[in-house]
Amino acid sequence: MPTFKAKAVRQDGRLITVAHEAADEADLAREFERQGLTLARIVKVSDAARSTRSSWSVPRQSLIDFTDRLQLLYAAGVPLAESLLEIEHGMLDARMRAITARIRSDVEGGTNLSDAITRFPNVFSRSYVSSIRAGESAGALDTVLERLLAQLEWDQQVKSQVRAAFAYPCVLAVAVTGLVVFMITFVLPKLITVFEGARVELPRPTQILLGIAAVVRNHGGLIVLGVIACVAAFVLVRRTPGGGRAIDSMLMRLPLVGPLRRKLASARFVSQFRTLHRAGAPVMTALELARDSCGDAAIARDIDVVMTHVTDGMPLSDALRTSREIEPLVPRMVRVGERSGSLDEALAHVAALYDREVKSTTKRLVAILEPAVLIVAGATVGFVVFATLLPLFRLFGAIKR
Repeated sequence: MPTFKAKAVRQDGRLITVAHEAADEADLAREFERQGLTLARIVKVSDAARSTRSSWSVPRQSLIDFTDRLQLLYAAGVPLAESLLEIEHGMLDARMRAITARIRSDVEGGTNLSDAITRFPNVFSRSYVSSIRAGESAGALDTVLERLLAQLEWDQQVKSQVRAAFAYPCVLAVAVTGLVVFMITFVLPKLITVFEGARVELPRPTQILLGIAAVVRNHGGLIVLGVIACVAAFVLVRRTPGGGRAIDSMLMRLPLVGPLRRKLASARFVSQFRTLHRAGAPVMTALELARDSCGDAAIARDIDVVMTHVTDGMPLSDALRTSREIEPLVPRMVRVGERSGSLDEALAHVAALYDREVKSTTKRLVAILEPAVLIVAGATVGFVVFATLLPLFRLFGAIKR
């Protein structure tokens, strides 16, 4: 039997919310009448809403669409429950549709939006929930949703740019690796049988290539397992607090990649802190949640130190100045905001500046990576072809003589 969530009026005049199983709405009305309740409204709880799992995750674009539609409908004056119902019917992603149904059901039952979305930590981050809760407390939920939407869209745009920057070099590297493996494991061995029959002395480059081919053929499985083991060990070590800080600190020192990581993490920290601060969250709460969203363990470690200094009474700008990893412009602009009483505006300037910086740095990195990868790929393929064809030239020379 389907489950219904209904609002009913008791004999003493109190409005209550009751969940009850019934064959249909008429059967539910008869059951409430027997209990002395006056039915006010009935909402059928869908199977998707009842079976929704809190462990579900959805694509980031689905969360952006949810936030965008909720902000538009709520800002237009549509009640929250009705806004969620419209979103539920309009969402293309099945999981997000089911999650929205569950949230709507909870909101219609009297639960705050911030408490309802807490049930899905893999979809709504702690900073998202805290921003919604602060907006509800301040009566400015539409403004908070607008800022959250801008934050989500910016983060998605930056991630897309970084992925696009590395997509071409990675695809080219994989293609070249596959070509080289094919040449040294299938093509070269067949040619070698011809050379051995003709008793032609193999040149040094060909001997080197044959040695590499022998290693790949005889120990290819172990090489693949070794690479997988190294990648798995790297991932496991990076997930530990100490290992993550050490690896991220090392990545910060790399040329080209290091400055991009520092600017990207600093931009995320500033943007998230600004969103939470403008929503009315306390400074310590905003620092903690912005730390969790920056995506870099080295900067997160420095923010822990910043939080300790702020707790001891140090101004935020001075506390940020103690960090070795956060971009130096951040504490300077925070100091300007503290002195002028317009911290939000100062943080907005920093976020806009780093938005441009991340884009320009990404473009420069792509401009350097693409020709570098092409040069390495060309040199690798050229060496393989040269080492493969050189014995053929010697063979033809021997035949002419």
